[in-house]
Amino acid sequence: MNAGACHRSRDRGNRGDQLGDARPCKLTVECWFDFVCPWCWIGKRHLHAAVDALRALRPDVRAEIVWHPYRLLPDVPRGGLPYDAFYRARLGGGDAVDARRAQVRQAGREAHLEFAFERIRTMPNTHAAHAFVDAAADAAHAARVDVDAMIERIFAAFFAHGRDIGDIATLECIALESGLPQHTLPSRLGRLPPRSPRPLGVAHRDIAGVPAFRFGGRETLSGARSPAVLLHAMLRSLRA
Repeated sequence: MNAGACHRSRDRGNRGDQLGDARPCKLTVECWFDFVCPWCWIGKRHLHAAVDALRALRPDVRAEIVWHPYRLLPDVPRGGLPYDAFYRARLGGGDAVDARRAQVRQAGREAHLEFAFERIRTMPNTHAAHAFVDAAADAAHAARVDVDAMIERIFAAFFAHGRDIGDIATLECIALESGLPQHTLPSRLGRLPPRSPRPLGVAHRDIAGVPAFRFGGRETLSGARSPAVLLHAMLRSLRA
């Protein structure tokens, strides 16, 4: 397993890099994520730092981030599970949970994120949260919805404020705050996915854990890699 990565439950460069080709081009960066994985929030921040660095090095390149849902725990009930009890059972006790949270908090601080695990009461099913992100992506051009900002709000709602992101009313509030028109909310259109144990939207079966990043359809990295590592992967993809 990669350090700084979450895995689905088994129960179910050099100077040439910097210069490159001066012609304008687009680099597609795909990211697989789940909202209950703290490393995904950290990885998202690292990715944006890497994209900012790429923009400074290669102003001719436009990086386009495409978000893919990856449900780590598809069998969690729609109403969720007790958060602390879930992790104590999963990791083998309170000491293991404390050690893991300390590791995540340290990595989070380095990415300018604060995790408030003590506020979280419910381990949610992320089925609906991903459906809301899909709706935002569908409405992005017509309604000027910032999909990235909506994803950020959902992460912050869960990890920083302890809100239940499996709750439809909570997701509706976040979606409206993100600019999603009320008439396009999936909960209002009956477009929430049916109850199913299958993961949502896993487009590539070789993705075994999250966060995972694919650059230009070529190189794939998993785990909350540093901005420098992600930057060099993007530069390599531009040369390929």
